Amino acid sequence: MLHPVLNRDKMLVEKIFQTVYSVTEQEDYREKHKIKPLKSVPEDTIQAMKTEIFLNSNFDMRKNLLTGVAEYREKFSNDQRFKPLTEDVRNDMTLRATELGLKAWDRNVNRFIDSTRIEQFDPINTWLDQLPKWDGHDYIAELAARVPTSQPHWPKYLRYWLMGMVGQWRESDKQLTGNALTPLLIGRQGCGKTRFCKIILPPELRDYYNDKLNFKNEFDLNIALTSFALINIDEFDKTTSSQQIVLKYLLSSSDVKFRPPYGKTIKLYRRYTSFIGTTNQMKPLVDPTGSRRFVCVGVEGNIDFSDTLNHEQLFAQALYLFNKGERFWLNDDEIKQLMAENEPFQKLNDLVEMIGESFRRPKETEQGKWWSLGDISQVLATRYANFDPETPFQKIGNALNDVQFNFKSKRKTNHMEYWLIEK
Repeated sequence: MLHPVLNRDKMLVEKIFQTVYSVTEQEDYREKHKIKPLKSVPEDTIQAMKTEIFLNSNFDMRKNLLTGVAEYREKFSNDQRFKPLTEDVRNDMTLRATELGLKAWDRNVNRFIDSTRIEQFDPINTWLDQLPKWDGHDYIAELAARVPTSQPHWPKYLRYWLMGMVGQWRESDKQLTGNALTPLLIGRQGCGKTRFCKIILPPELRDYYNDKLNFKNEFDLNIALTSFALINIDEFDKTTSSQQIVLKYLLSSSDVKFRPPYGKTIKLYRRYTSFIGTTNQMKPLVDPTGSRRFVCVGVEGNIDFSDTLNHEQLFAQALYLFNKGERFWLNDDEIKQLMAENEPFQKLNDLVEMIGESFRRPKETEQGKWWSLGDISQVLATRYANFDPETPFQKIGNALNDVQFNFKSKRKTNHMEYWLIEK
């Protein structure tokens, strides 16, 4: 600068040089990156950008990773709850943008909502992230004590299960398989089994509890594994042997692969869900090889299902133990122990076994009773859900004559009777 007065102002000279070189650098940047002036940008592009600015200015949006559904809330509304972004709401957004003078198109609104530009929201891990520090009290043992049972290791198994549950949610490298352990509450109707299952999750996550599982539809099964935090297999005894085999596979799966409707390729999805089950039948297990995955808990009274759990501390404890590296899977000795504990709950598929479980030969000093085949059939039908009441009497008679029993029998005018004591 050659001006005799202005060149004496050092700050002014530096500012002018910065401005000149800044403009030069901007021009070089535009030239290098082929940046065009706004007037050369296509109209559709400008309108798409304006639509995005409008949406971000007026709405908070996110995609729920469990449900796969986009959600929204209006930034300036008194109601700050997130709600599903339905087709009706999308249309309303488009109309509002149009009323403000934007040339908004449905495709621009939908493209933005269905993109990764909106927040990817994981409700379960968001809740886990805000948990307080565990205070050291054993809340898991308190939860176990709500179930009156003589299962000797129930508190330990529940501890493993809850740790496996948070591990499943966290998708940790420690979790090489799915949370395969499954508590199975077995007791009379009305003792509180199902209600107990419903209070395990905190209120904030109960939208991700489900007690309906469609074993007949593979797609529904896959979606259930990725969309729920906890699934209760209610009336577990109604599952067939083939369905229990399918369930055994599902329990060990750490992730899910399937092709969504209208999709062209198979995709990998996270598994979130853990399982629990309930039944009124005392012998619900049909697959002996799969019994190591179930913790059969015989309920001996009424369960305390009052919704007073300290969920934050309960799951803070499970998360603390998991992060500390405490083991949450069964070792070989525990597997053998659990299978032995589950034997009384194994469903008998063999007629001879059913009879042996239900009747015995009276001792010399005992007073037995003469039983007709019809009476015996009624007892078996009452005790075993899988016993067919239409089983021919000849087949029942053949089982009663098995050499291991040596039952005393006599022939009446038109039927046989057996000298027995009911167990």
